[in-house]
Amino acid sequence: MLISRCSIRCPWKRLQYLVVFLIKTALFLAMSYYIFLYRDTIAMFVHEAFCCSASEHVSVIGINYNTMPPNSQAKFIFVIPRKTKRTTCGKKDSDGICHEVQHLVRILDENSYLDGATCQGLDHIKERASQKRMRSCLFETKYWTLRIKQTTVVGKQTQTITLCNLAEGPFLIRRSVFDKLGFRPSHGEATLLDFFLRSKGSLQIAASQKCSFLKQQTVTDRGAMSNKEVYLDYGLLGFHHNILRVVRDDSITWTQCTKDLFLCPDKPLQELHESRDKALVELFPICCHERLDQYLRDSVFAFEKVNMPFRLCAGTVLGAVRTKGIIPWTYDIDICVSSTNYQNSNAFFQMEKILSARGYSSPLIFNLRRVMPIFPLMKDISSISLNESNLYNKKALKLMEYVLPIERPKWSSMGYVDVYPMDNLFRTESSNIVINNRNYTTVGDPHSYLVEVFGESYHQVDYRGKSKDPHKPWVFWKWKSSLAQEDVPSGLTDDKLGCCVMFLGIALMSYTVLKFCYHSCSFTRRKW
Repeated sequence: MLISRCSIRCPWKRLQYLVVFLIKTALFLAMSYYIFLYRDTIAMFVHEAFCCSASEHVSVIGINYNTMPPNSQAKFIFVIPRKTKRTTCGKKDSDGICHEVQHLVRILDENSYLDGATCQGLDHIKERASQKRMRSCLFETKYWTLRIKQTTVVGKQTQTITLCNLAEGPFLIRRSVFDKLGFRPSHGEATLLDFFLRSKGSLQIAASQKCSFLKQQTVTDRGAMSNKEVYLDYGLLGFHHNILRVVRDDSITWTQCTKDLFLCPDKPLQELHESRDKALVELFPICCHERLDQYLRDSVFAFEKVNMPFRLCAGTVLGAVRTKGIIPWTYDIDICVSSTNYQNSNAFFQMEKILSARGYSSPLIFNLRRVMPIFPLMKDISSISLNESNLYNKKALKLMEYVLPIERPKWSSMGYVDVYPMDNLFRTESSNIVINNRNYTTVGDPHSYLVEVFGESYHQVDYRGKSKDPHKPWVFWKWKSSLAQEDVPSGLTDDKLGCCVMFLGIALMSYTVLKFCYHSCSFTRRKW
C-alpha cells in the first residue's frame, strides 16, 4: 500500500526507469563516439597485444602527426611525406606503404651511429620531375637561404650508402631521435623541412642505393593542412627559420613575395622583366603582382570554360587604365559577374573543379566567392644560377634585402581573386582593357566607372601609404578562424573533444539531478 501510495503521490517514480534508460543510452553513445575517434589507436594496441610483439613493430606516421603518439614500444618510426591513418608496419603490407622498411631497419641495427635511413635506388632516375626532391640529401642555411642538394648517380654506382642530413621522401628514424624534435604539422608540405631545420643539420641519415620506394610511398600532400583553403606552408617556414628562399637543384621557392616598388615598379610585367639585370633575372625575388597576373589568367580561363560572362572591376581596372598592368601593392584581383550568375552553384562547381586542377581553392566565405592559390611561390631556374658565385653574390643578396624583414604570413599574403555580384556593370555594353599585353573584358566606359568609384583624381597615385589600397571600399572581409593555419592534432581535435566532454557533462549532470529527485522520492515514501 505504501509503494502504490508513493507511486501515486511521486510523479518522479513513474519516470525513473525511463530517465535512467535514457542516461545510460547517452553515456553509451558518448563512449561509442570516443571509441570511433580513437579507433586507429585502439586497433594498434589490439594488434600489438594479439598479433605481434612490440620488438617486431615499426610505427608509421605521416606529416599530419601531432599529438597522437605512435606505438610507445616501437624502436623505429617510418615517416611518409603525406597525411595517413596508417599507424603500424605489420606482417601484412597489402598497400605497400612499408615496402623496404625491413631493409632500413637492418641498416640502423647494424650502424648505431646513424639516426635514420631512407632509400634512393636507381628507380628514381626514371621518375618525373616532381619526384626529384626524393633524392634530397644535404642542406645548409646562410644569407636567408636554405640550400638543398640532391644525390647524383654518374655511371655505375659503387657506393651503397650516402650520408645525408635531410630527407624529403619516406624515411625510417629512431624513436628516441624523433621524440626530441617532433612534427609541427602547421607547416603543411614544408613539415619535413621544418623538422630537419630544427635539427640544425646534426642528424645522420643513410641514403641507401640498394633499395627504392614504390610510387604509393612517395606521393606527397600538405598533411594536416590538406583541407585548409589558405596556403601558408612555406611562409611559416620562412618566418620560423628566417628563410627567404629554398633553393633546390632545379628551382627556387620563395617564402614570401614582395611589393617593394624598387623591385616591383608600377609598370607592365614585360617592361619590368626587360629592365632587370639579365645575369640575375632568375634570382630576382617574386613580385606579388606577378603572381596576381597568373591568378587572373587562370581565373579567366575557368570563367570562359563554363561560359560565364564576367567583367574586371574595381582596382584591377584602376591598374589597367593607369599603367596597363596590375597595381604592385594590391592584394587581389577583382572580377564581377551578374547576381544571377553569382548564384549559379552548378557553374561555380564546374569552375571549382577546373581551378582545383590548377592548384586553387574556391571557398565561399561570408557569401563572398574567392579564388585562392594552394601552391608555393616557386620558379624553375637553370644550373648556372645555382653556382655559389651567382647564388650568393653581392647583387643577389642586395636584392633579397629589399624583401626583408621576413614577416609572419597572413591569409592574404599569397594574393587571391575576389568575385563580386554587380548587376549595374552589365547594363551597358562591355569594352576591352589591356593588362600585361593581354585583352580582358570590363565595363563599357572605364573612365566614368573609375570616377564613380575612386573620384576624379583616380589617375594620381599617392605613395605615402594610406591610399595604396583604395580599391575595395565596400568589402571588409573578417578573419575566419577555420582558415587559420595552426597546429592540428591528428587524433581528437579540440572541437570534437569539447563536444564529447560537453555531451558527457550534460549526461552526468542530468543523472545527478534525477538521482537527487529519486532520493527525495524515497524520503517522501518513508515519511508516508
